[in-house]
Amino acid sequence: MNNDFSKPQRESAFGIIIMGAHTMLKIGKASFFLFIIAFVKMSSTSFTYLILGISAIIVFSFIFAYLWYLKFTFFLDKEKQEFVVNKGIFNRDQVIIQLDKIQQVNINQNILQKIIGVYGLKIDTAGAHGEEVSIKAIDETSAYNLKEHLLNRRTVTETQSEIEHKNHKPAETPFLRISAWTLFKVGLTSNYGQSLALLTAFFYTVIY
Repeated sequence: MNNDFSKPQRESAFGIIIMGAHTMLKIGKASFFLFIIAFVKMSSTSFTYLILGISAIIVFSFIFAYLWYLKFTFFLDKEKQEFVVNKGIFNRDQVIIQLDKIQQVNINQNILQKIIGVYGLKIDTAGAHGEEVSIKAIDETSAYNLKEHLLNRRTVTETQSEIEHKNHKPAETPFLRISAWTLFKVGLTSNYGQSLALLTAFFYTVIY
């Protein structure tokens, strides 16, 4: 896989197997009880139909996975600081993620991915429930390079924003200026009882 993420690129070709298995698992979960009923009431003819149905699901899953592989592309827009993902077979969908909104980039590997030798990459963004984008098949080098690109660019963007904020921060000016003599008078008047007692004691000492 090309590590120049500024150009649109696809997942690893092994993603067809990953996506096909994922599709079969979803269909299997949805039709699990139908298979149980067919197995219980199975005759020789029903067994043939059951095998044909399973075969049709497998074929459909891998056709769907192949079309998904062809239509799924992603790239990094350096000028706009965006990560763009194009996906969808019949209804095209474009997901645009601002780099400064990326919170986490997780690289994981399930059993099937480990057997094939690919990794999955999930991107979590601020304000999104669950992962915003999931790449199901990417080689190890590309996965870690893409993660570094996404997180480093986010850090650079945040640092630049902080610097600009500090540069544009208005200079703090004093709200009120008070002279030393005013403070002295305020100190005397604010504690006038103590000041009066001290003055009385002073004059008493001078006179006697």
